[in-house]
Amino acid sequence: MKRKIQLVLMLGLLCAFLWSSLAFSKPEISSGKSDPENTDEGLPVAELNLHNGFNNENNWATISGKTTNYVKLEDINPSMVPEIKMDINIDSLGGLIVRETEDGILCSYKVNFATSLVNENNSKSRPKISKLDLEGNLVWDKVYMYPTISGEINNLQVFPDGSYIFSVQTFPRYSDQGMLWEKSILVKCDKNGEELWQQEFDDDLGDMLRYLFITEKDEILAVGRWSGEKGKQTRTGAFDIVVTKLAKDGQVILQKGFGGSGFENLDGAKYDKDLGMIINGHTTSQNGDFGLHEGGKFADFVARIDVNLSLQWVVKTKENEHFVYNQLGLAEGYVYVLGYEGSSAVEGTLGSGFLIKLDENGNRVWLKSGLHKGLWGRVLSLLPHINIIIAAGQQNQGSILIVDYNGQEEKSLEDLKYATRNIRPTSDGGYIVTAVREINCIPQPAYVSSVWYDTELVVIKYKHDNTIEWRKTYDKYKDEMGLDFVFPLDNGKVIVEG
Repeated sequence: MKRKIQLVLMLGLLCAFLWSSLAFSKPEISSGKSDPENTDEGLPVAELNLHNGFNNENNWATISGKTTNYVKLEDINPSMVPEIKMDINIDSLGGLIVRETEDGILCSYKVNFATSLVNENNSKSRPKISKLDLEGNLVWDKVYMYPTISGEINNLQVFPDGSYIFSVQTFPRYSDQGMLWEKSILVKCDKNGEELWQQEFDDDLGDMLRYLFITEKDEILAVGRWSGEKGKQTRTGAFDIVVTKLAKDGQVILQKGFGGSGFENLDGAKYDKDLGMIINGHTTSQNGDFGLHEGGKFADFVARIDVNLSLQWVVKTKENEHFVYNQLGLAEGYVYVLGYEGSSAVEGTLGSGFLIKLDENGNRVWLKSGLHKGLWGRVLSLLPHINIIIAAGQQNQGSILIVDYNGQEEKSLEDLKYATRNIRPTSDGGYIVTAVREINCIPQPAYVSSVWYDTELVVIKYKHDNTIEWRKTYDKYKDEMGLDFVFPLDNGKVIVEG
């Protein structure tokens, strides 16, 4: 074991030496983390920046062989941006989740209590919840005594009475003693942060609590994945989707796995009081709950599971079709599914998008095709009782299409100088768009196989008529790794770092 570690270290040092010999300096990286995935509207939008360690910054695009199509965007009415400055150091937080309450804002993250950099068993983190008032001032914060090595707070949901529940999801890891597992945790607290109950789970795959939903009876639904066989968790089975139902006192009512002979992946989930759970995923199973069409090897799917954990229906893609992961819309008993067709990673071709409207039984109501031809990165958002917003783009190029709930196009915003990352509907009938814009890109060192970007974060408020009310660019971290934090609220305000 020691011999292997020595060889790895020697190889790393050799690569570092070769890199430095090319007259490039290694970029200085701060403790900031990369921006989180767009898996939940409670997650902030974060900007990732990079220190320019090259002698000539004009050579970035030439060296990398990439262009970012960057054009500077001027701010529009920046003094009108209703900012709430957060009295918390965002730089030090990992996995930050924000939730609105009637009298303020809840933020969840983890705090580290590292006692040793040598022995990882002595380096643990604990979950922390902070309550802010409507102006962003700290009211209270609580650290909960559930130390884990691999754990991350990945969910925070608020009950109608102001109480809340959060999950700490852990992950399997290797050590000198072999594979180690920690339990994943659900914790329920009252509106003042006092703990009411906790529930632990054996989570061998580290993905059982990916999504949390609260029903009208204050029951809790957790949706995720496990390694399973015949509906039970194992450490050797294929990946299946699992749903856990808990009573409001934390007792498990029912737990059920969904899958087949192959692998099922969970790519998105939403809850609706009329429909129950709608999940988005893909499968390689020839049989079971999401079984493929005859002769098929792979398919994306959308499925409905009711609150009693009964599978109601499954809709699968056809050949050369794909559903966009984690882009589901639910409104008035209907399901809106975003997809694309005709794309080929092998041939380097980009297809066009489509939007499907399904009724409560999974039947197609209508399909609108030919959306955003030749653009990746499709994003879907529903403005309640008004319109559907569909955005797409990449590398500082994008478009936004607005259609009504019958699929009729109302407006198209073309030649945008950004690719939409998130769309947040606001209570005035408008919406806030956030987008990370690449300024320049440079290759990473030889021992890292990806590309670094120097970026900025642009936030745009659109009125109900799709005209711009204000626009502002955030770029706090110049030429260094860092996070610009912006979180749009339902009332049209935005939380920023104080």
